[in-house]
Amino acid sequence: MKNFKKYTLGLGLVLLLTSSCIDDLNTEPKGSAKSLDQLLQEQPTLAGLVSKVYGSYALSGPSGPGSTDTPGDDPGESPFLRGIINLQDFTADDMKNRWGDNGLDQLTTASNWDSNNKFMRYMYNRIYYTVPQANQVIAQFNNFSVSNKDQVISEMRFLRALAYFYLIDCFGKGPLLTEADLGSKELKAESTRKQLYDFVESELLDIENKLPQRIGYGQTSKSAVRMLLAKLYLNSEVYVG
Repeated sequence: MKNFKKYTLGLGLVLLLTSSCIDDLNTEPKGSAKSLDQLLQEQPTLAGLVSKVYGSYALSGPSGPGSTDTPGDDPGESPFLRGIINLQDFTADDMKNRWGDNGLDQLTTASNWDSNNKFMRYMYNRIYYTVPQANQVIAQFNNFSVSNKDQVISEMRFLRALAYFYLIDCFGKGPLLTEADLGSKELKAESTRKQLYDFVESELLDIENKLPQRIGYGQTSKSAVRMLLAKLYLNSEVYVG
C-alpha cells in the first residue's frame, strides 16, 4: 500500500509538471514583430533616418568619435565638416595649419596637391556617403504617407544638393546619383561640372517654396536654400563660364 501511494504521488507530480510546461508553451506573445513597412510608418524610425543624413555632415560615425561611416578613413580626420575646412579654408589661405598631419601641410603651403593627398579622398568619400543616404530617405518617404512628407523630402533634396555643391566646388565632376539609381549595379559615368551645376540649381529652385521660412533648429529652411543658390551663382563663372 505504501509503495502504491508513492507511485500515485510520483505520477501526480509528473502530470502536474507536464501540464505546467504545456501551458507555458500555449501562452500568447506579449508583443508582435513589426515589418519594415510598419517601422517606416512610425515617427521615431523616420526621425532617425532623417537625423542620419543631417548627422553625416558633422559626425564621423554611428558610435561616437572613434567610429566612421567611411571604412578605411581616419575617424578624426575624415568628417565632412573637417573636409570642408581642409579643402576650402586652408587652400584659400583663410586658415594656417600649425600641426603636422600628413597631407595637410601640402594644402596650406603649396598648390600642387593631387589625388594622392588623403584629405581629397576623405572629402570625396564623405560626399558619396551622404548622397546615397539622402537618396534612401527620399525613396522611403515617397512610398509612404506621413503628414510632413513633402517638407522632409525637400530637406533631403537640399542636403543632397549641398553635397553635390561641394563636389562641384572641390572636384568639378563625379557620378550624379539620385533615388532612381538605388539598387542599380550599373557603374555610372561621371557627370560634368555643368551637368552637376544644372542639377543642383534645378533642385534648389524646385524646393525653395516647399520649405518653411522658419523651422526647427538645425533643419533646412527656405533661407538655407537661398543661401546655397547665392553661393552657386556667385561662383557660376568659375563653375560653368
